[in-house]
Amino acid sequence: MDGWLDRTECETDEEVCDVCTRRYRAAAMAEEMMMKEEEEDRQASVPVQEIAANYERQQRDVDFEQRKMTRETMKAATEAEEFREQLERWAGRCVVCHLEERREEHHEMDACPWKGRETWEAVDQYMARMEDGLFTKQRFAQFSACFPCGLPQRICSRWEADDDDGGTFRRVKGANCQYKGMMVKIYGGALACVLPGAVELTEEMRQASGRAMTMTSGSNG
Repeated sequence: MDGWLDRTECETDEEVCDVCTRRYRAAAMAEEMMMKEEEEDRQASVPVQEIAANYERQQRDVDFEQRKMTRETMKAATEAEEFREQLERWAGRCVVCHLEERREEHHEMDACPWKGRETWEAVDQYMARMEDGLFTKQRFAQFSACFPCGLPQRICSRWEADDDDGGTFRRVKGANCQYKGMMVKIYGGALACVLPGAVELTEEMRQASGRAMTMTSGSNG
């Protein structure tokens, strides 16, 4: 561009001068640096998006588990209350008269006017076998239930929750089972009145369960 002071760059048919060469090189370097920074920004944004997506996914999982636990807790509480209501309906009633829907049922089996008859003898036999299976030969797992009545500790008045979620329980000093013998009465009476031949079936199940527990104890030992 010698002698052409008003020109800003070389003509297309001219050889590029040193000034234009440095200018083009600087522009190319600036453009390259800009593209490199844009690429780095784009690559850096990918992990951030992944982290955000993972966080949202984990939050959804946590919310789902919390809702699930809440539903399960409410369901367990409802079932426990229904079970307690059933126990109340059976309390103080003769199992024989109650199952056969006799009008006069508010008495113990020993005071039943049908005592000694076939139905009464069948119920009494089933109750004896159930009591033997539950409390004599087939012990409950430690801390799984109240031994005197066989009911869950959550329901029995001999126990109270030892923590906020009701996972562990402790004995209540001086308290007694409010439904003592109720499990034997309900299950024994129901089997006697509903399932013919259930005595043999109950005995077979008890023996099979005992063998399974023996095998488990042997493998752990």
